[in-house]
Amino acid sequence: MSHERKDTLCLMAVDPRPRRRLSEQETRERVLDLAGERLVEHGLSVGLDAVGMERIIADAGVSRASAYRCWPHREGFLADVLVHAIGRTRLIPEDDDDIDRLLGVLEARRDELGTEQGRRDVVVEALRISLDADIRRTLASPKWRLLLALSVTHRTLPDEGLRDVVAGSLAELERAFVQRRARIYAAMAELIGYRQCAPWSGDEGFMMLSELAGLTMRGVLSRALSDPDWLDRRTGLTLFGTSRPAPWSQPEIAMMTVLLTHLEPDPAVEWTPQHIAATEEQLAAMAAEISDAGAADSPAPSR
Repeated sequence: MSHERKDTLCLMAVDPRPRRRLSEQETRERVLDLAGERLVEHGLSVGLDAVGMERIIADAGVSRASAYRCWPHREGFLADVLVHAIGRTRLIPEDDDDIDRLLGVLEARRDELGTEQGRRDVVVEALRISLDADIRRTLASPKWRLLLALSVTHRTLPDEGLRDVVAGSLAELERAFVQRRARIYAAMAELIGYRQCAPWSGDEGFMMLSELAGLTMRGVLSRALSDPDWLDRRTGLTLFGTSRPAPWSQPEIAMMTVLLTHLEPDPAVEWTPQHIAATEEQLAAMAAEISDAGAADSPAPSR
């Protein structure tokens, strides 16, 4: 082998360029992202051992000295990790399949929308399907399971300062969820031609509905975590002003009771063929928006 080729191989084997030093912010983000992933992956079943500071620093590939400048004490590190994990939890929107099921209900039962009873039957069935899908989506989310666990156990964390930080972060997230759900329920009521029952009205009324629905959902999820088969135990019942039985689960009944105690058909809405077509168009537009968002979030294909 020539000397020139040996020199080239040596240069390829040893890159003389110095590695760029990460900024403090980059160090924090890299460590917190990895620690949050580990916490979500393992949950609280092994306590906080899954986010051992030394192991996370090593696995994140950051300078140990830089990491300890960010977190001189383990308590501060754990507080930042928990707040970071909580802050990345979001309400989980419907997916393509959920919207397709709703469109299927409308299409299959379009002829029933011409009468008040038929509309009630269709709306209740569509809501029942949506509620079941929402419960299952949320229950399947590791981030949500972690959030539920922290909501129950954060007061048992060993450090008082850590408990207070986590409690504050959970309260802030819950306020954001209440506001987001309130907007969703307002849009949903308009979509299905419903309004708030007296004495509820306006934004304040939807905020109240959101809080009650959130409390009910938390209870449902807590029960379902320990008994997942509960979601599939169903009884054929004729409920909520419908004219035919449907296979109801207890979680669906609980959530529907909250919704339909607060909402009622809006007599000002005329269910003309044009209105029905507009409702279907709105659902189709939602499906397209969800599909586009999913495509944007997907990784680019490898080349």
